[in-house]
Amino acid sequence: MIDFPSSLLKKQLLSQLQRGKVLRIQLHFQGTPRFKRLILLNKNFSSDDVYYVLSTSQVQFYLENRNFPPIKDNFLYFREGQTCINQDEDMVIDCRRIYKIAKGNLLKNYQNKRLSILGDTPAHILREIEIIISNSKFIAQKIKSQVI
Repeated sequence: MIDFPSSLLKKQLLSQLQRGKVLRIQLHFQGTPRFKRLILLNKNFSSDDVYYVLSTSQVQFYLENRNFPPIKDNFLYFREGQTCINQDEDMVIDCRRIYKIAKGNLLKNYQNKRLSILGDTPAHILREIEIIISNSKFIAQKIKSQVI
């Protein structure tokens, strides 16, 4: 196996950090390391913070609670294959919370092969995410200004 220099990996990753890019990364989520899909939201990637929403295949909770605040109107549901982002099962994009991660953490995961780039979120889905975020009562205006 060929090991690439850190500077080359950094350049390669930074060139891929774009609005709507979908990453698969291993995160410690609810105390356990798990691979999650992130959809990048930044308007500008010049700062160290990268903002994203999570997608999940755990759709049952959302479907059972779809009419109750704070779930109602704050998530997108897609059947298998509808999103074109390497989705092999039903998926929810939860827009109630915007997370952030430092570029340095992304790079570390990329170097350790715990991050892969899956593709781009279709423009119409990204627009739906933007609408939910702009109407959200759960997301601070300071964060909204970074992503919409």
